[in-house]
Amino acid sequence: MLRSTLKDDLKQRASGHWRQLLISAGCSPDSLDGRGHPCPKCGGRDRFSVFKDFEETGGVHCRHCFTDGADGFSAIGWLLGLSFGDAKTWVEQHLSRHATIDRLQSKLPRGQSWPTCREAVAALDRFMSRRHDGARQAGLWTYRRGCEPIAVVVRYDYATGKTYRPVSRHADGWRWSDPVDSWPLYGDLPESLDCVFVTEGEKCADVVRSFGLVAVTSAHGAGSAQKTDWTKLATAQRVVILPDCDDAGGRYAAEVERLVRSASVSDVRIVELPGLQSGEDVADWSNGRDPDECRAELLALADSSSPVALTFQRRRRPKLVRLSDVEPETVRWLWPGRIALGKLTLFAGDPGLGKSFLTMDIAARVTTGTTWPDSPTVAAPRGSVV
Repeated sequence: MLRSTLKDDLKQRASGHWRQLLISAGCSPDSLDGRGHPCPKCGGRDRFSVFKDFEETGGVHCRHCFTDGADGFSAIGWLLGLSFGDAKTWVEQHLSRHATIDRLQSKLPRGQSWPTCREAVAALDRFMSRRHDGARQAGLWTYRRGCEPIAVVVRYDYATGKTYRPVSRHADGWRWSDPVDSWPLYGDLPESLDCVFVTEGEKCADVVRSFGLVAVTSAHGAGSAQKTDWTKLATAQRVVILPDCDDAGGRYAAEVERLVRSASVSDVRIVELPGLQSGEDVADWSNGRDPDECRAELLALADSSSPVALTFQRRRRPKLVRLSDVEPETVRWLWPGRIALGKLTLFAGDPGLGKSFLTMDIAARVTTGTTWPDSPTVAAPRGSVV
């Protein structure tokens, strides 16, 4: 009884926050608009969408790898590979984190600006030290549009972790906020773009640039690639993505690949660096090594890797399973004996034989909950047909 009460309380707390929670778990914000999108898990096109009550329940589904769908707890478990209990723990931790951020942001000076970036950052240093257990600045990266600095990202370390804060230029000065428009790419780009490396985070971009290579990244980490303008890469001959060695890194690489292709880059490659442990990145991979050696190996890895489209096709080849190894399961039927729920059904036949008519008839029966033509006592489960 107590466990049920705690679960219901967590559901109530999560209601209205599922969008941010799913984004934190790796979903693109664009994919949560109710329309069909590529699945963040299997990558299939136009398979993934959210339920009508998504904001309250967090329910999502994929027609290929998450067919039943469910509430937000099951969705988090599916996305991150967690058990239901671990998914609830994850949600509770992130709700607490978001509440802390909301409290801090509610105390930020609203509408305040400073004449220079240096003054805005100095004021932010003082604010973060007071509000975040003596947090200290541990890094600062400048974003430029052309030659003009338009924003910086500041990292703060404190006793229990780290956080990042943006400072950007506005009409009345520098503010503690994102730029008015989209973020530019971090990293200088030469006029001739032969091969551009994309890393997850400014620190890693600086590391790759120290090898004499062209490297860029986007602001705000793995879940926010869409907030950056990638069109500056349109003239690149090749873009090589170096993801961190974790699930978030994989999702970031897939999202960057999509965005870079939208910028008309045809040769996009994802290179998984050899020898990385979970959570490591290109900075860990190169630590203590000769820069020239790292440069040569990165270029060799880029040359030997295949463009993403070919690699994806190889990864998606059929997986053969012996029928004797398949565990029997109960089949749930839409139309008993003919159309199974959650399974693929094909209508095949020559033109003009009634495939479209049959499809419309099925849609009408499901929409109204009418009986099936060969089963006058069995009604279709009433539902919504898109």
